[in-house]
This record gives sequence, structure tokens and C-alpha cells, in this order.
Amino acid sequence: MKATLRQEARHRLRAWAASPTTVQQATEALCQNLLAHLQNLPPGRITLFGGLKNEPDLWQLLAPALHTCGWQTALFLTQPDGTMTAHPLEHANEAIRSAFQNWEPGPTASQRPPLQPTHILVPALAFCPETGHRLGRGGGYFDRYLARQPAHIRRIGVGFDCQLLPSLPSESHDLPVQEIFTESSHLTLDRG
Repeated sequence: MKATLRQEARHRLRAWAASPTTVQQATEALCQNLLAHLQNLPPGRITLFGGLKNEPDLWQLLAPALHTCGWQTALFLTQPDGTMTAHPLEHANEAIRSAFQNWEPGPTASQRPPLQPTHILVPALAFCPETGHRLGRGGGYFDRYLARQPAHIRRIGVGFDCQLLPSLPSESHDLPVQEIFTESSHLTLDRG
């Protein structure tokens, strides 16, 4: 079932992202929404993801503004064993493009100890705004990373409006996000 949903979500996202202008405008609006929210919080430590094809490219738009507000930012580095670590970057030029064309820590930043975040920005092929569950790309990288984090860390889903679905299947290991940001909305999913 998840494989079929992934295929459908990829197709929907590819069709929506056919125009680079559409993606750029939506990414800019999404970053503005996210920044407006984060600026009102005490500065913390936040992981950004590197923007694979058809994902919002948060690094170039969001990182400089967050640094100005006092936030410490980190990018993910995938380790040979399939786990991810988040390494802090002090300057924008410490990020490099990986073989997959997403941003990751360059040689200097990747030598720093991993960052323990207060907030984790999480991508997906799809999000369910009712439950906070996400449909990842299928590699389990973010699932494994999130499972290693303390429960109090804020998990924030980041995507586009076209990635919101009314329901998604979930398994016992799936950790929902507590918020979802898109180009037009900010959904808070905390229950209780």
C-alpha cells in the first residue's frame, strides 16, 4: 500500500513541480511562513534538510535569516551505515551539494560533533494534516533519525500544499510531526 501511495505522491508532486517558477514561488512563501513562526520563538538549534528534487530548498533562503535571529542551523549528513547525523554550520559557504544535488555539510562542518536539535524540519512525499503522519521516500533515513531523538524535540513537517492528503497508513515505528508548514498554511497538530 505504501509503495502505491509513494508512486502516486511522486507523480502528483512531479506534475505540480513541472514549472520551476511554481516551485520557487512556493518555496519562498513556505520559508516566509516558517520564518515568521520561528522568529517568535526563543532561538534554538534547528536541522534543515537539503532539498532533493521537488523538495523545498530551505538552506539558501532560511539559514541566513535564522542565523540573524540567533538560531543555530545544521544540515544532515548520511553516514555509510544509512544513519543520518546533523552537523552545525557556522557560515552558508560550509554547505556543499551532494551527489544527489541536495545540500549537506562540507568537509569543515562535517568534522564538528553532531548537533542535538531543539527543532527538526522533516520532508516527505506526503503529510496527513489530521494525524501528522508522513509518507517518506522509502529509505527510512528520517524514520531512523527521528527514532533516536528525545520525545520533547519538536518535529516540523515541511512541504507543499499538493503534498497534503486526507489520510495515510502508519506503522508502530512512525513518529508523527507536531506541526506542518506549507506555502499557504501552518498546522499545529498537538493533541491534548
